[in-house]
Amino acid sequence: MCNRRSSPSAPEAAVLYARIKTADIAMFRFFLESYGHIAYMTVLGKYSGLIKINTTRDLLASLKTALEEIRAGVDFVLFPSSWPDDTDDAV
Repeated sequence: MCNRRSSPSAPEAAVLYARIKTADIAMFRFFLESYGHIAYMTVLGKYSGLIKINTTRDLLASLKTALEEIRAGVDFVLFPSSWPDDTDDAV
C-alpha cells in the first residue's frame, strides 16, 4: 500500500476584466506588480485596451484594494467577471 501525502487543494481562480487606455497598460502593469504576487494581467486587446486580471479567491479582497489605489494614477473601467462583448481587435 502506497502512503501518499495529501497535497493541499489549489486555490480557486478569480478573474476580472478591465478596459484601459492603451498608452497606460505598461504603467498599470508596473503598479499591479508593485503589490507583489496578488495578481497578474494579460492583455487581451492591444488596440481596445482590454485586459484580464487573474488572481485567486482568497486574494480578491486585496486585489480590489490595490485596484482602488492604482486608480489614483491610472484610469480604467472594471467589468463584471463575465467576458465583455466587444473584445474583437480586428482592424
